Amino acid sequence: MIDLDHFKQFNDCYGHQQGDRAIRCQADILRSVFKRETDILGRYGGEEFIVVAEGHSAAEFERQAARILAQWQDLAMSSEDSPSGQFLSCSIGICHGMPADYDSLENMIKMADDALYSAKERGRGTFLVAEPM
Repeated sequence: MIDLDHFKQFNDCYGHQQGDRAIRCQADILRSVFKRETDILGRYGGEEFIVVAEGHSAAEFERQAARILAQWQDLAMSSEDSPSGQFLSCSIGICHGMPADYDSLENMIKMADDALYSAKERGRGTFLVAEPM
């Protein structure tokens, strides 16, 4: 799960056109990191995205998350009203493992979402890997 940090403040400050641009930038960044035909990328709602990718270890997901964060730093999209810094960033929650290891797909999504919000609580612009069950 990937969510743009302080997006409401960004959208309120810079307007909906810039907010839409930020969402498109997030989609472009995700497409540049997750390129395989089997990778599934989707907008989960508002400024939140979900990625389903198979065949990666937790370490590989961490490397991919670091690449996403680095691309946002390189982009340096101004967000002066943001409480967490002067540039727009995103936070990422990762749940990894085989679906059979979890009660349901919904549980995997919830774990990723919980990890996302824990990453936000740790300061935003970062990622957190959910502990396997």
